[in-house]
Amino acid sequence: MKVNLNTDLDIHAFSGSGITEYDSGMTNIVIHKKGEKFKATQRPSIDISEAAADLTVNTMNDRGRGIYYWENNSKLYIVHDNDVYATSQDTTPLTSSLSTGTERVAILESLGGTPLLIILDAENDEGWTMTAGETVSAIASNFPSTLCHGGAILDTYLFVMDEDGIIYNSDTNDPTTFGALSFLTTERENDKGVYLGKHHDHLFALSTRTIEFFYDASNSSGSPVNRRQDISYNIGCSDGLSVWENGDIAYFIGSNPSGQLSLYKIEKFQVIPISNDTFDSYITQGVTQEGLRVVINGLSAMGNPTLLMTVYTVTGSSPGTIVPKITISYDAATQAWGFWNTSLESHTTFPLMAWTKRTGGHNSTVAARTGEGILYNGDIISINEKLIPVDTKLRTGGG
Repeated sequence: MKVNLNTDLDIHAFSGSGITEYDSGMTNIVIHKKGEKFKATQRPSIDISEAAADLTVNTMNDRGRGIYYWENNSKLYIVHDNDVYATSQDTTPLTSSLSTGTERVAILESLGGTPLLIILDAENDEGWTMTAGETVSAIASNFPSTLCHGGAILDTYLFVMDEDGIIYNSDTNDPTTFGALSFLTTERENDKGVYLGKHHDHLFALSTRTIEFFYDASNSSGSPVNRRQDISYNIGCSDGLSVWENGDIAYFIGSNPSGQLSLYKIEKFQVIPISNDTFDSYITQGVTQEGLRVVINGLSAMGNPTLLMTVYTVTGSSPGTIVPKITISYDAATQAWGFWNTSLESHTTFPLMAWTKRTGGHNSTVAARTGEGILYNGDIISINEKLIPVDTKLRTGGG
């Protein structure tokens, strides 16, 4: 039997966060392109290596916020609510000094100087550093009081942006210190800052109405970077959580001058829309009229970079509780759209909050790593590429 394969997501009807009628209907599917033909197979299996609900030492608050594998220490670090853990959430946290929250944190690694892990918490306007000895300290010196999502390490400087579109930089080789005059302001429009990222050894600043790029000009005073005069776009970003940087390609939910939301990608300094008009209507209505939020992250599924976009609501008083509604997938290799979910641990969606970077094996005793992720409730997951279509819970708790 031959079945027509529609790789696009043509939405016919939706209500609130739910898509009630659509074309393609591909759930948990990965598409491979063979010549001019497409072949569908089930997505790789998911292994839950740590189920947050079954931990014996700690009770989780359903607020998984970040995960990072630090090669310097050969350890996995996890941010859950206001706690930072090493290796497992079923141990005593390294610190509980972060402010409580539900939004994803950015985790960066310093270049040069003393090795440091940097945690940027835009929800609470905080920055933290962690030493190799696992001492966690707040960044206090001239750190911005209204922090945007994202952040970047460029040429040994730490760069962050505030909600007024001011880009601050640390001292060279010292992300703990920000000089009083070490900043510059985005200037394309009088709009607000949303997200700061890195693109081909440049910074890119996503604001509410514009996109700008900055390069290291080695300025001796003030900020070391200058704005690119030849590249800018009148496209805004709807939410700093709706950005996924995958190497030198970034995806985000953006708005055009008329206010229509779409999924865009930044590639080779070009900003390219990749969603269709019915998806745009769904996401515009949901975000601007229904009060829905969107978090975007991604991973590699059977060799294909796959974007995972979870639409959710937050209930209760601040910081509240995340309620995932639907997870939409986008296969960057084949431009195929679909949906992901899993039945493990009562998940009916695939609410991925963060994913670690892949690392290569650097000697005969250190193996390459394909990455781990954290779901909104704190479950730690990995991808099983054995082509066995069964999601599995490998470990519950116990440290």
